[in-house]
Amino acid sequence: MSYCVCLIQENQIPDEHIKVLESGIHNIIADYDMDTLAEIKWIVIPEGDGWTAAAPSTSSVVTLYAAPISQETRIDVLNAVCDLWTDTTQCSINEIIASVIPVN
Repeated sequence: MSYCVCLIQENQIPDEHIKVLESGIHNIIADYDMDTLAEIKWIVIPEGDGWTAAAPSTSSVVTLYAAPISQETRIDVLNAVCDLWTDTTQCSINEIIASVIPVN
C-alpha cells in the first residue's frame, strides 16, 4: 500500500488547491498502476520557519512511498507530480521537490 507525505509552507497553497492536489496524486497512483494510496499526510511548516538559499522558502516537498517500480515509471510519476504541482499552484518547477521511495 502506498502513502504520500507533502511538506508545504504555511499560507502558500490555498485550501481549494490542496483538494485538487490530493485528487491529482490519487489519479497519478492509479494511472501508473501503483499500490492503492492509503493516505496523504500534509505537513505544514510555520511561516518563516523554512528557508532556502538564505530566504523564506517557497518550496514544497512531495514524497511517495510505494512498492518498487521501474526507473522509467519513476521518471513518469515524478514528472506527473511536478506537472500537477506547477499547474495547480502556479509555482515554478524549482519550487517542487518530488521523490518516490520504494517500500516493501
